[in-house]
Amino acid sequence: MQTQTGQTIRWSRKTIILLDILLVVTPLLLLAGLEVYLRHTRYGLDERLFIPAGQNRHQSSTSTYQLNQQLYRKYYPTDDPMVKNLIPRIGMKQQKSDKDFRVFCLGGSTTGGPFPALLHELLNHSNVNSAVEVVNLGIITFNSYQVLDIVKKLPQYDPDLLIIYMGHNEIYGPLGVGSKVALGTSRDVINLVLRLREFKVYQLANNLYSSLRASPVRSGKERSPYKMMVNSSLAPRHPLREQAIENFAGNLREILSIADRHQIPVIVGTIVSNLRDWRPFDSEPPPDSLDGARWQQLQASGKAAFERNRLEEAERTYQTAIELFPDHAQTHFDLGHVYLAMGHRDKAERSFTTARDLDVLPIRAPSAVNETIRGIAEEADVVLADFEAVFRDHDPESVMGKPVFFEHLHPTILGDYLIASHLTNLILDEGFLVADNRLDFDDPSLKRDLGINLDRAGVARLRQMLRLWPFNINNAGYQFP
Repeated sequence: MQTQTGQTIRWSRKTIILLDILLVVTPLLLLAGLEVYLRHTRYGLDERLFIPAGQNRHQSSTSTYQLNQQLYRKYYPTDDPMVKNLIPRIGMKQQKSDKDFRVFCLGGSTTGGPFPALLHELLNHSNVNSAVEVVNLGIITFNSYQVLDIVKKLPQYDPDLLIIYMGHNEIYGPLGVGSKVALGTSRDVINLVLRLREFKVYQLANNLYSSLRASPVRSGKERSPYKMMVNSSLAPRHPLREQAIENFAGNLREILSIADRHQIPVIVGTIVSNLRDWRPFDSEPPPDSLDGARWQQLQASGKAAFERNRLEEAERTYQTAIELFPDHAQTHFDLGHVYLAMGHRDKAERSFTTARDLDVLPIRAPSAVNETIRGIAEEADVVLADFEAVFRDHDPESVMGKPVFFEHLHPTILGDYLIASHLTNLILDEGFLVADNRLDFDDPSLKRDLGINLDRAGVARLRQMLRLWPFNINNAGYQFP
């Protein structure tokens, strides 16, 4: 450095190192100070999972908690009314006594259905030795990223058991590899960004950036949640499918690691979907190199033979079509119905399963998800609730479908009863609770007491759903029951 007189000032090495440190530390101190100030003024997202019921974060607490209704904002960069209504109004007691047994059920929309409430009722009917509180944290569209985020905050709420049912939203749920609400495909990067979003400085910078590039919200007539979620279809062997499974496995392992570290028991369940009655949403088109005319003729001939009950001919025809083009989901689905009519249940299940796994809109989780769940449950030595086996055993002469499913994957009240009753048995068999009364789940009087009958409201919702994309692509005319 030179002075005005031209003299050169030579700084010592220690001075240079100190200046370098100041150049690095000063901006960090400024950011830290800004972070403290923003937190003090309660700027941005309320990061709490639960807040006092009927109160906001500026007011005093009450005796109950409610789920933070702003939870979606960390994952969805929008205030679209459809998104704002995703978070259910779930409550629980603030003060948990030694006699209470608190269960958290975590997952997506299936978990958000009736099975946690049925589990609560069945445990009460069993006269267990504790006051059971089942908290339903199943949230529409949520996947393993959101479940992991929630589990990180759960230990402070003193859980006695976690029940995890997730896997269908791994591709198209928020932050999934095929989602419109994405942050790339790297699990490490996605979880890092989620961590950064908890900092107020990051929220401030992001809000300033968003305000500069804000565009008017366009609201179409068709309010399908899948239009909001799905970025594109995925071919059966698309590498993003494998990436989704790897990300799911990493998140599930971390969830179980957190639970183990805090000594929280876990039941993790395999997931189920309608194989027999729900046609694939869409199929991969045959390549240009294929003899399209011949393949189309085989499809038509197979369908005609099946309609005339010439089952062996239909089987041969569909098999020939599959040999020409093995990735067409609908062909496998049609072959499954041929096998079912022939009385070949196992072959039918394999064909229906292949049809689901080849669906180019993988809204129903592929087989790899359950394979991952089983492997990690064994690896982590946690209790596995094999709901896939439970649903299969419910109708051993056929393949999973109606009447235990409304549509592609959401169980009816009967399906939820199968889930809740299996969980009740597991909870008692594993010694998490002790019961004075072991229930007969086939008892008609028990089902009658719990209202296990056709859910008319669910049928009405189904009719509305079938008018929306993608349910109207390949399942027009689908009816329940």
